[in-house]
Amino acid sequence: MSSSAVRISPLSEISPFMLECMKDGLAVTIAVNGRSMTPLLRDKRDAAVLQKPLEDAPLNVGDVPLYLRDSGQYVLHRVVSVQPDGCYTMMGDNQTVREPGIRHDQILAVAAAFYRGKKIISADSSGYKRYVWMWLHCPPCRYLWVFASRIIGKIKFRPE
Repeated sequence: MSSSAVRISPLSEISPFMLECMKDGLAVTIAVNGRSMTPLLRDKRDAAVLQKPLEDAPLNVGDVPLYLRDSGQYVLHRVVSVQPDGCYTMMGDNQTVREPGIRHDQILAVAAAFYRGKKIISADSSGYKRYVWMWLHCPPCRYLWVFASRIIGKIKFRPE
């Protein structure tokens, strides 16, 4: 490996360091891997700026936490509902199936901003809040996006 090569470490390797940094009040930026948060975050091109969630403060619908599934898998998805028992239902922006039953103790961090290429998008910006509102309150838009992106992906990557 040359000195200019970059090694991408899995979250399982860096999470202790990452959590310690956030405990000290620092934000941590991670590259995203996967297509579940498309169109907001593009696989291996964009990043999320994470911060420690507030103690005992529940997440809100629309927040994008990093959480640890009981299986040990790290996931960055959006909160789509908060259950009466305090558990969250999550779903990636490029998904149509909800994942219920995520407990608050599984939440490791919450996205405060996103890098799309070189552009930073704050989770507090009005444009981002409009995107979240549309994505959560207009299911036909989500389903149309997911359907179209899958069809285009099949056409684009079809072997000849």
